[in-house]
Amino acid sequence: MDIWVEAVRDLKDIEKAEGTEPFEVETTCRDILRYIRTARIRDIGRFSQRTGLEYEKFMSTFHNKELVQRIVMDDEFWDATIKVRK
Repeated sequence: MDIWVEAVRDLKDIEKAEGTEPFEVETTCRDILRYIRTARIRDIGRFSQRTGLEYEKFMSTFHNKELVQRIVMDDEFWDATIKVRK
């Protein structure tokens, strides 16, 4: 979990420099982790590659799609999130 926390901290710094509130970034990261922990993801391989119907469904659940897209495209955060999902 420490890896995930560090990745979120780095994202907050990056997004703050671009004008996004750090609290919003942290909340969105927590929402992403909560979704991945609670949703039934049958094909985690494709999901972790950011492809497939399950990934599209995941992306459609968020209202701030632009921020979620930027967060998810950060490899450090995404890899840490996939690792700590269980």
